[in-house]
Amino acid sequence: MIKKYYQGAIHHVYSRGANKDLIFKDEQDYYYFLKRLRFYKEKYKISIICFVLMPNHFHLMTKQLNDLPLFRMMQYLLNGYTLYFNKKYNHSGCLFESKFKAILVDKNEYLLWLSAYIHTNSSVANLAHKAEDYKWSSYVDYLGTRNGTLCDKEIILSQFDSELDSDLDSESSKDSESAESAYKKFVEMASVEIKNRKDLEKYLVD
Repeated sequence: MIKKYYQGAIHHVYSRGANKDLIFKDEQDYYYFLKRLRFYKEKYKISIICFVLMPNHFHLMTKQLNDLPLFRMMQYLLNGYTLYFNKKYNHSGCLFESKFKAILVDKNEYLLWLSAYIHTNSSVANLAHKAEDYKWSSYVDYLGTRNGTLCDKEIILSQFDSELDSDLDSESSKDSESAESAYKKFVEMASVEIKNRKDLEKYLVD
């Protein structure tokens, strides 16, 4: 049996509202969730690689930095957020559809594609004209237009740093593309395939 939670493991973590109901209704809800995420990721030594919060679901990519399993952080994060939501909106019962899902990311190609999938969630769902216009995502931090500190971007961006592959002489350095720009091009290309897959699902899945 393959061990799912171990030091260094990277996961795609996601959950959605019960009956696809909203889990975020106003800006305060998004901020509160992110505040709790920051607190518990530091407490349990979980690195957040990227994220998106959508009105009725969320996606995280995480890396476990020690032997404390990821599910501990997620239990406290989601249970606490549920208490906050239920009290604020006089809601009772389960907020989330079921236990969160955590899929092991075991290949670098999947790691990169998943980051694009997470970062284009808003535009594919038509919540934003462009993915970089949606603020409840780490994409704007990856592009350098917001100086967010929640995510460990280097796991992804270091793979798009053209200067690392150059001789670093004055001419090559001058013409080299920034990691942020190269990553944006990658996401934009990947988004076409992601959108096509989404459109196909409408005809193949009830």
